[in-house]
Amino acid sequence: MIKDRNMTSHLYQEQMAQEIAERIKVKYVQEFEVLYRQLSKGR
Repeated sequence: MIKDRNMTSHLYQEQMAQEIAERIKVKYVQEFEVLYRQLSKGR
């Protein structure tokens, strides 16, 4: 995730931007949802 974030800061290639956007939708959103559920249990 950090690598993708760093790449977007200096990204000028449309294809790479689309690949990163797809990873955000497919992978990273799910990871944040898991983290949110775990953190919410402690309330």
